[in-house]
Amino acid sequence: MDKVFFVLSNLLVLLNAIFISDIMFANRDLWRKALIVISSYPIIILLGILSLGVLDKLNIFACILFFGIFLLFLVFIKYRTKKIQSIGNIQLCKNILAQKKILYKICLFSCVTFIASIFIGCCLLKGTMFVYDDYTYHASVTAHWCLDEYLSLSPQNYHCYYPFNAEVLSLWFMLPVRSDAFVSLVGIYWAILSVFSAGIICKSFGMSKVGIGLSSVLLLASPVIKQAIRSFSAVDLASPAMVLAGIAMIIPARDQSTNKNKSIEFLYCGILTGFAIGCKISFVVFAFIPLFWILFSRSNAQNGKTKIQLMGCFFAGSLITGGFWYIRNFIITGNPVFPADFGCFSGPFLAEQINRTRMITWIINDPWHFDRWKYIIQQLVSWPPLLFLVSFIGYLEAVRMLWKKGLKTEQRSIIGLLLTTGLIMFLTHPLMPYSGTNDSPVANFRINLRFFILPYLVGWLLYCLLLESVTKKKLWLGFALAAAVLPLGINLMHNCLLNICIIFVVIAIVFIWNFWDTYFQFIMRARYICLILIVVFFSGFSLCYPYQKHFTDQNVFSYESDFYPVGQAWQFIDTFPDRSVIGWGGTPQYYPLFGRSFQFKPIAVSSTGEQILPLHKYWARDPENTVRWRQKEPDANFVDNLIESRVEYFLIARLPKEMWPLQMKFLENSDKTQKIYHNEVSVIWKILPVYYGEKKE
Repeated sequence: MDKVFFVLSNLLVLLNAIFISDIMFANRDLWRKALIVISSYPIIILLGILSLGVLDKLNIFACILFFGIFLLFLVFIKYRTKKIQSIGNIQLCKNILAQKKILYKICLFSCVTFIASIFIGCCLLKGTMFVYDDYTYHASVTAHWCLDEYLSLSPQNYHCYYPFNAEVLSLWFMLPVRSDAFVSLVGIYWAILSVFSAGIICKSFGMSKVGIGLSSVLLLASPVIKQAIRSFSAVDLASPAMVLAGIAMIIPARDQSTNKNKSIEFLYCGILTGFAIGCKISFVVFAFIPLFWILFSRSNAQNGKTKIQLMGCFFAGSLITGGFWYIRNFIITGNPVFPADFGCFSGPFLAEQINRTRMITWIINDPWHFDRWKYIIQQLVSWPPLLFLVSFIGYLEAVRMLWKKGLKTEQRSIIGLLLTTGLIMFLTHPLMPYSGTNDSPVANFRINLRFFILPYLVGWLLYCLLLESVTKKKLWLGFALAAAVLPLGINLMHNCLLNICIIFVVIAIVFIWNFWDTYFQFIMRARYICLILIVVFFSGFSLCYPYQKHFTDQNVFSYESDFYPVGQAWQFIDTFPDRSVIGWGGTPQYYPLFGRSFQFKPIAVSSTGEQILPLHKYWARDPENTVRWRQKEPDANFVDNLIESRVEYFLIARLPKEMWPLQMKFLENSDKTQKIYHNEVSVIWKILPVYYGEKKE
């Protein structure tokens, strides 16, 4: 029955997306309607999950009811305002199918798509992948919501105040089966949206089919992108994908949009931008770009009233999808960006600590540090280096093209919008918190390349645009293809299946754009047939649940098995009785303590054994000891505090060369605990039932 709910819930969301596209963009160009259908999928889910989460009704039954009622409302709106033009659509389909040549192309593309789907399915069947941050908070927050059935203030660390739009989509695939087996669909979706948005931008520029296909290849070639796709919530790709979709949405239409249509376009661009901000606060910088676009672009209306209207629509859309988490923080803590100490908002993460995590601080403090500059350059070019060079050339060519005479106004606007987006997002990143260190103000200097995905995506798109102006097109095309294919070949032996999957997906995308004017029109007007095919995909994928879960479990338990085999302890914990209460110390990674079917209840305890309060409450009580790098020393009451906190099992984990946490000696010297598991990095203690029972009475 869980599999039926999985298919039904996704069917309802897709139907909602189709009707929203028909209502908002009736009689508009097909690509905008297609973009609405694809990009509306996570937005509809987000608004539904947030609404039900606030009402404490966060379960799959309530979701199906909510989206079913919303679908009925949309059907009422559409059929009340406009009659269906089914006769014309049916006739168009017949005319298209009557052409044997078109039918041949459709069949050929369908075969390629089918093969690509097989490889995507095989890739998905490798299970959901996890990285360090996923175990710490990306996955943990969704597990808490599944158990609590509302948007609880979680995970049980200071990350609970982060924005979680990307994690909501992961939660969506977990709710029907109460498992993370289907979450690998998240990264595939964001990759599809990125490629589709890039293709629309290229086509709006007037690019050839070769350039559009090249943009797809470049977007999927980098190992950095593939790593983002394979992570739990793909949060590093989610925001760039939404930004690209937002850029595609506000590109001037060739059908001479009315002010009403422009208002809808900027409203939806704001919704897409708000979703990106709700994933990462650093993307609030991008929100200023469409506002300046409205003010200075020649493609928009010139009178001030219309511009104010467009800006209001954009701001309203951004607030709808991007404001929830920051408003929640303000209501709970009085600070929308808690725990940061920012402006008039106070918090435990002080200004001097924030400054130390910024890249610009490290550079200014020692601008002539040769080794640091060498490290920065090595990191920034390792996409690998040839792909970086492609992106860099794209920016240089964009500047040259803007100075070039004879460029159409629409093309100049597209290049200016992309160039501004890429440069601003790249140049402002060193000013952001945690741009120069890992997730701690006491960590050493480090750059994470995944934070630069959007600027590099923009550079690759700009490179594809230069193909329309160069004389030796084959030479530039060959260089870009070599840069893209080389990393695929190098990594082929390490991840053969994923690379083959990407190759076939690219082939399918090239076919889509090759037959855009015929096949795509057929798809959009017979989109309910495509909907049936998508439902078939979800149905087939749901039947693979046992295998998907098996491989996902293996991914969890084999986590850093050679260097840091804590996964062995997690696997032992999974044999505990259901509803066991588990505490932990020495590591912030606690997602596996929920159990592989979310049958356990993890409880975060402080270094003294007491159940941890939310950071804003702890900070109000004890401002000097609020963050995890300033915790109190454990005392002799540690075990008694664990019993008071209702902890039945306690896990201690360490890195191989680190000392055991100080709590270890209190657990070893207590007659109320029993060691039931240990290896070189992990120890599990059980609170003896007699003592737990006495305290419980």
